[in-house]
Amino acid sequence: MNDDWKLVTNDVYYAPPGLTLSDAGTIARLKAHAETSPRKRARLCYHDDADARLHNMLIVMQGGAYVRPHKHLQKAESFLVLEGRGFLCLFKEDGTPEAFSQLAGADNGGTFFYHMPVGRFHTQLFLSDWVVFHESTLGPFNPDETTQAPWAPPEGDPGAESYMKELLAMAHASATAP
Repeated sequence: MNDDWKLVTNDVYYAPPGLTLSDAGTIARLKAHAETSPRKRARLCYHDDADARLHNMLIVMQGGAYVRPHKHLQKAESFLVLEGRGFLCLFKEDGTPEAFSQLAGADNGGTFFYHMPVGRFHTQLFLSDWVVFHESTLGPFNPDETTQAPWAPPEGDPGAESYMKELLAMAHASATAP
């Protein structure tokens, strides 16, 4: 049993060292934590600490959770959708949306995996009640190596919800375009 997760922040937990097995119960537990999170998310880290060379994380996001567009300056990331639906949004440097890809588990159509190169502004939009995904990137974790988009509202800003709705409208329009 993985009953001894270590809480690091409101949304971030670390699994105990050693072999870690995850199943539907793990996801249910993360969803329960995310329901009480102001940021509508929970993350279980499988690496030992923020200084680990490889970071593997199981993340759950509630539909409507906002992730400010950002880019990673030093490392790529990989993202594998296990459950739910959403969009990946790519941006030009000036904030103009450049491309949208539908995200969904492999059994539901859409893109189930992406590898984001260094230096691309991106975000995800979460459509279903829950989106569950595995993310991998290189460590150590250093928040100074991520640039938040200056043209997008920060998390918690009153304009974030309307900004996200605009992006969703563009994403849906691009998905239905001939």
